[in-house]
Amino acid sequence: MICVVMGAFLGFEYWRHRFDRPWAYGKENLLGKWEGSFVDPNGVTKQLTMEIFEPEEERWDASTYVPQDYPESQEFKGTAQVKSKLGVENDHVRGLLGTKDGHQIDRIDFTPKDESKHILESFNLSNTAPGGVWEGDEIKVSVEFAYRTKTGSAFWDSSDPKYRQKVLMILHRVQGQ
Repeated sequence: MICVVMGAFLGFEYWRHRFDRPWAYGKENLLGKWEGSFVDPNGVTKQLTMEIFEPEEERWDASTYVPQDYPESQEFKGTAQVKSKLGVENDHVRGLLGTKDGHQIDRIDFTPKDESKHILESFNLSNTAPGGVWEGDEIKVSVEFAYRTKTGSAFWDSSDPKYRQKVLMILHRVQGQ
């Protein structure tokens, strides 16, 4: 009897996980590889390849529980690679969707996989501003940057508009993956 109850519970949890994430499991979904390009505030053209992973099933653990302001079902993770004449950066990606269906993108954060491999004296991809949109095979977001000095420290100059600049980036789904 316990096996039947546990099986029913696990089946329900599997169904709920998928039902709560139409952006990941629907006929039209956000998962997979995306590519696009943008020009940073210094005028350097950069190409981005981003992969959004299938969400992991939730594992609730009271010892590590941290309250969140948003539903976990609207969070996604992945990786990104940014290439330019300056070099290559590999980033972790963490995003937050503004709606359950995923068509509104509140934010995408880009964090380096290895801080020691940051491209220095460059405007590096930092995150996206609220208001991104996903429609079919296209994602439109405004990207924000962090400037890295020779020593690797982040730098901000409030009197220089380049440091506040946001740039539209349009990503297209990589076909045939």
